[in-house]
Amino acid sequence: MSREFSVPIVATNDVHYLDKEDAYAQEVLLCIQTARSIQEQNRPLSMLNTPDFYFKSPEEMRADFIDLPEAIENTVKIAELCNLEIPYGKLIIPSYPIKTEQTPEEFLKELTLNSIDRVKANDQIEVLKRINYELSVINQKGFANYFLVVADFVNWAKEQGIAVGPGRGSAAGSLVSYCLRITDINPLEYNLPFERFLNPDRPSPPDIDIDFADRR
Repeated sequence: MSREFSVPIVATNDVHYLDKEDAYAQEVLLCIQTARSIQEQNRPLSMLNTPDFYFKSPEEMRADFIDLPEAIENTVKIAELCNLEIPYGKLIIPSYPIKTEQTPEEFLKELTLNSIDRVKANDQIEVLKRINYELSVINQKGFANYFLVVADFVNWAKEQGIAVGPGRGSAAGSLVSYCLRITDINPLEYNLPFERFLNPDRPSPPDIDIDFADRR
């Protein structure tokens, strides 16, 4: 069909595991997944008769496609067009699109203060003090965009009537998260510390656990 219609063809191999010797381990995993026994001869999804779902070498692929050398050439052409570098040890957070000239830090503070009325039962001086402290840590650690992105998709889900959990884990200790409606638990009411979630000495990024309905 490729030659008949002059459509380029590309050589690939269906890869389920790295080495040829891993075929049996893959069989065991498939048996666990399908509740079958490894002793069954004609079970579905059996790969033992064709144990070549491994990552083949260039030489093996050339041998498999010896009658279609152009397929191998096209695979190499595509590979040469790809240039991916994954930097390790660097946290990559998407930039939240802000329509005004504000920085992410300024916009996060504005959104938080605009929703400060959500914290009604507490002394407003205490609330402002806690918010300013949390924002200073969030901004110092460079996580303003992270909070903006999470607040955006959580609030969108809530506006669409999609069930969202009230907040789980250490994120429930963040008053900023509560003001942004990321969580529904007032940390001041339950004396939940922000530092367990994020503090100046914590090397790892914040982790906001969010539960969504498994439908919609």
